[in-house]
Amino acid sequence: MKLQFGELNITPTVENLLDELGYTVADLEVAIADHKSPCDGEPSVYVGT
Repeated sequence: MKLQFGELNITPTVENLLDELGYTVADLEVAIADHKSPCDGEPSVYVGT
């Protein structure tokens, strides 16, 4: 999966982890698109707790 600053390999392990959390690869793609920085070339920082 192409990200703004690299790539994310969707392996079977990643798919299983998403499934355990109640998500799909399509859900992940939507979330990434929704949170993409509008500033190309500038990194976005997301802090989680």
